[in-house]
Amino acid sequence: MGSFERFNGRRSGQGKDVVILSHGFGTDQTAWTALRPWFDQRFDVISFDLAGCGPNGADTYDFDRHGAMFGYADDLLDIVDELDLHHFTYVGHSMSGMIGAAAAVARPALFERVVTIGASPRYLDDDGYTGGFKPQDLDNLFESMQANYQAWVAGFAPMVVGVEDNRVLADFSRTLFQMQPDIALNTSRTIFT
Repeated sequence: MGSFERFNGRRSGQGKDVVILSHGFGTDQTAWTALRPWFDQRFDVISFDLAGCGPNGADTYDFDRHGAMFGYADDLLDIVDELDLHHFTYVGHSMSGMIGAAAAVARPALFERVVTIGASPRYLDDDGYTGGFKPQDLDNLFESMQANYQAWVAGFAPMVVGVEDNRVLADFSRTLFQMQPDIALNTSRTIFT
């Protein structure tokens, strides 16, 4: 089985130019559902589930490989090579922004554009830099995830979604619950530290 199939790859659209849509932490490629019709009218659209995410997440996640963003970037490049893609636009949400940036640094000739949505290169505060989290904040986050994943999701989902839309909250919570708690914890450590 190739990487594209393993990561639940989907290809659709009517355009000649290729766009790769890559979702953020806690979601899967269904995060693009509302935008996909627009992309499908204009592009050859490729999406997939990141390791650890989606219905086959536990089968695609490797604690060593995905303990750093570079493992995810390697997954992306494996898919690109398998599909024999040579020029494309990459759209990465949240952690996928950094995945795309790492892959583009490794193989810049492939990437026509890298578009990031809500991405951050660093979440930890440092001298002269505000990432949003102090080390103690992250320790508390990881402890709460580990102690009671369901309760953590119930508090995390509304905070991240930022709108009072029960359908959106239910969708995000559903994809978070698809992740095994140990995978979600390890992934969040990878992202935030």
